[in-house]
Amino acid sequence: MIRRHYLPLLLILMITGISESNVSVTTLFSNSMILQRNQPLPVWGKASSGEKVTVTFNGQTKTVTTASNGTWKVVLDPMKEGGPYTMTIKGNNTITISDVYMGEVWQCAGQSNMDTRVSYYPHYKSIQNSYKNPMLRYYTLRQSRANVDGYTTTNVWAKCDNSTSIGALSCLG
Repeated sequence: MIRRHYLPLLLILMITGISESNVSVTTLFSNSMILQRNQPLPVWGKASSGEKVTVTFNGQTKTVTTASNGTWKVVLDPMKEGGPYTMTIKGNNTITISDVYMGEVWQCAGQSNMDTRVSYYPHYKSIQNSYKNPMLRYYTLRQSRANVDGYTTTNVWAKCDNSTSIGALSCLG
């Protein structure tokens, strides 16, 4: 008897949860990121189907309607180097990403050799306190077979602004 009363309530909660999802952006976009200068800049994410999403960044504003599968994408015009800027992504909710710079982005890819960190080498102790450059930022994409969509990972951009951050860099990159 109780089950019959709770089933409609459960269905209503499920339908409400599906129809009102928050706008999200792939985890590549986070505080302290660097984006490639002088190139078109795609920004993409997920939201409710039909939701209007507005991206504002460095004097540009682009609006798009989310596709039926819940995905959205805007492409911002090329920008020269500079920063720090703030990116705002607005839909049913608002995401604010701060300390964003336009500059040079280098991608390093490989196999297990890319996991070799500077901190693994004996000479690391002698240099760890001598190199600090908060303008050098890095993004480490963790190996994962389960979270390949780019929305559910916990990756973030990091600055080389303390004695341990240089040790987290790949020796090859």
